[in-house]
Amino acid sequence: MFQRLLTLPCSMMVCTFLSALLSADILKSADRLSWPCRTGPTLNGHVSPEDARGLPSEWDAESGKNIAWKLPLEHFGHSVPVVGNGKIWLTAATKDGKQQFIYCIAASSGEVLHHRLLFENPEPEALKNEVNTYASPSCVVEDDAIYVHFGSYGTARLNPETAETIWERRDIKCRHFRGPGSSPIMFGNLLILTFDGIDAQFLTALDKVTGKTVWRTERTTDYGDLDENGQPTLEGDLRKAYSTPGLVTVNGRTQVVSVGSRAAFSYDALTGEELWTIRHDDFNAAAPPSFLGNLAILNTGSRGANLLAVRLEESTRGDVSESHVVWNRDKGNSDLSSPILIGDRIFMMANNGVVTCVNATNGEEVWKDRIEGTFTASPISANGLIYFCNEEGVCSVIRAADTFETVATNRLPEGMRASPSAAEGMLFLRTFSTLYAIGSKDNAGSNASKQEYPKGEWVSLFNGKDLTGWTPKIRYSELGENYGNTFRVEDGLLKVRYDGGGYDEYNERFGHLFFRDSFSHYRFRVEYRFVGEQCPGGPGWALRNSGVMVHGQDPATMSKDQDFPVSIEVQLLGGNGKDPRTTSNLCTPGTNVVMDGQIKLQHCINSKSKTYHGDQWVTAEIEVRGNEVIRHLLDGEVVLEYNQPQLDSRDASAKSLIRDGQIQLSSGSISLQSESHPIDFRKVEIMVLPEN
Repeated sequence: MFQRLLTLPCSMMVCTFLSALLSADILKSADRLSWPCRTGPTLNGHVSPEDARGLPSEWDAESGKNIAWKLPLEHFGHSVPVVGNGKIWLTAATKDGKQQFIYCIAASSGEVLHHRLLFENPEPEALKNEVNTYASPSCVVEDDAIYVHFGSYGTARLNPETAETIWERRDIKCRHFRGPGSSPIMFGNLLILTFDGIDAQFLTALDKVTGKTVWRTERTTDYGDLDENGQPTLEGDLRKAYSTPGLVTVNGRTQVVSVGSRAAFSYDALTGEELWTIRHDDFNAAAPPSFLGNLAILNTGSRGANLLAVRLEESTRGDVSESHVVWNRDKGNSDLSSPILIGDRIFMMANNGVVTCVNATNGEEVWKDRIEGTFTASPISANGLIYFCNEEGVCSVIRAADTFETVATNRLPEGMRASPSAAEGMLFLRTFSTLYAIGSKDNAGSNASKQEYPKGEWVSLFNGKDLTGWTPKIRYSELGENYGNTFRVEDGLLKVRYDGGGYDEYNERFGHLFFRDSFSHYRFRVEYRFVGEQCPGGPGWALRNSGVMVHGQDPATMSKDQDFPVSIEVQLLGGNGKDPRTTSNLCTPGTNVVMDGQIKLQHCINSKSKTYHGDQWVTAEIEVRGNEVIRHLLDGEVVLEYNQPQLDSRDASAKSLIRDGQIQLSSGSISLQSESHPIDFRKVEIMVLPEN
């Protein structure tokens, strides 16, 4: 019934992940809309799993560590560097606002492809503050268009190849009073703009092809700010806002949820019809909404803002201030920096550096801590980490978990108010005067996540510090969402745990942690041990049970409720202290194999290994040679061997991966399993082998 638009980029073009099996290799495109608007590909600050692969958590300007390139920028601006098809787009303006520019920059090198004066303003209204600029709204990028927005100073569609103007609008007016800040979003054929000035407050949708107005809806807010003469106090300063809206679908109807001063609203995305409103006491709203199940989570303003949840259902109509507020947190919330929702936890940073984690289901505080600095930029999330950047040039990387943990503290020579973006394993940071590309110099812009694998040499796939290079896919959660902090790194170990919140019962939330690259011919080695007690509600057969999945499907092709990836599973089992129980067994979710010249249709086949009781460390190795042979080894001894791994057409998930009748598997993903019992991995290594 309730659907968050988490699989839709800002252009609302559904990204359908097609798994093309050419010798079971899955084709991937490096060109995509990685960060197409202010809030990223899914309007929530989350880096896509494809772009998160290889994203660094550490860098240093002084030593040059992970500084791929840097580009001095002319003039001023806080617009987010949006990224699409290998190009970065951002705006800038002179300090007095009389000239406004568009930049187009090659993501791979920092080369300026276009730098064009777009608008001139003879008498722009003074900003009346030192925080904002005349180039704070962010662009929107599509494959065939760039949409540039400077608030009431102008909006334009540009050709992404030439940066030439296709259409422009300079007739949509309001008095921003302290400068524009709201960024556009896309819905189908509509470019949706927000204007919350001191004299006019409205949303409007333009036809993205022609630039013509499709709808315009005025705010119906009672600001309660009129003086004895019937005029707004402070010239209407309490009416302005800077928020960017979000999209949510309720009962098949897409809503634009927008927070303004003194009230938040929902509008029909197609028509602009006002659907519901909620009153609040705050102003200067800047944060976009978040959505969890049937909840819309709203931050209402700047200092003294409330954080509250509105229940979304068919009855959510009209003024719902007294009827549909599920919880309301009235203090200790972020102000300029937007909260970020990860799983059922909200992480937010106040302007003064107080960082807080809140349970999104009930508004209760999970933890609170402090990071030095002044924070305006909004955070982004990737690989189970959150990036908070401040005005002093420090970017703190913390773990998205139920306890506060700083993973890294990084410094640049100057600070930033622009929020970060990411693409192809690269982080883009816009400071007050410079654009930085954070990532590998060797691989910048050209599959930056790609790692070298010298043939015949063991290479570690786990850095002992964080989940860089790995992406979780947990049943009932989106790809990249580390539900309950299931996969984590502590004490140099890669751990699977169920004590991070959300696991009162296991509820068949089978999880897999996917490595970023796929392989064909290799040896794979892990050291593992089972620890502790099984999660309540875990299946009986999953006691001291985990696995390594090889020749697996691309996790991007898995459905949200899919339990296991189509793959070959090397099943890891621990003994129960008394009975024989082999490990390094074979299980075949959506697959079959050939043994002794016969195809094997049973789901699991035991190896001839001994039993490993207790919490002892066990070294398991897998030798994979394409479609020819796969061997399971323990202590150097082959305990199971089979040939011709292949898709099983009887399985619905596997059937969807078959192309042109090709069922043989010769390569694929590698993942580690979460199956309800805690397990530690100490080493995760690969040796790529020659293919002849």
